[in-house]
Amino acid sequence: MQYEQRDAFTVLTRKVAEKFEQTMEIEQKLSRLTDQSSALTSLVIMRKCMLAMWEGDLVGKETRSSNRLLPMKALEGPTEEFYKTWLHLFPTGACNRKLYVSGLGGIQIALAYTVYLLSKDYKLTHRGAIQKLAILKSVCSWQHDDPLFTHLYDPTTRRIKNHGKKSALQETARQFITMIKREGNL
Repeated sequence: MQYEQRDAFTVLTRKVAEKFEQTMEIEQKLSRLTDQSSALTSLVIMRKCMLAMWEGDLVGKETRSSNRLLPMKALEGPTEEFYKTWLHLFPTGACNRKLYVSGLGGIQIALAYTVYLLSKDYKLTHRGAIQKLAILKSVCSWQHDDPLFTHLYDPTTRRIKNHGKKSALQETARQFITMIKREGNL
């Protein structure tokens, strides 16, 4: 991720991450974040978020090319807006994975996939879909036992599990959309 020049999404990820250096901690070298990490996200997760948001790709393999017709420069503004939304959407201390799910890659990717689904199924622009995410701030505590995450919650450990599986990402995005529809006007 640090040196890749051939993949446009990787290059865009680094460019966007550079703009957020002062406002959020982004892990530059490791692909996985532990509970002890103070970073909110990593370059790898950010790239997966972009693939989910722009292509609907939850595997992270860049299998589709529908948006390849758009120049990467056109994706930069809405992508930055998506990450700015995190700063308002997530609670203070969002990177504390023991308290909040907002620092978990699966939740972040599901949010990006929610943007993709809102734009695809509800004919919103990506910017319009990103603005709809703001509704989640008032209805979600981002804690492990929040009702939005019951499909992932393990009561024995009191934490969510398997949040990165493709089916879990899809269900989490569906839960987000259901809440947005209930609270907003879709």
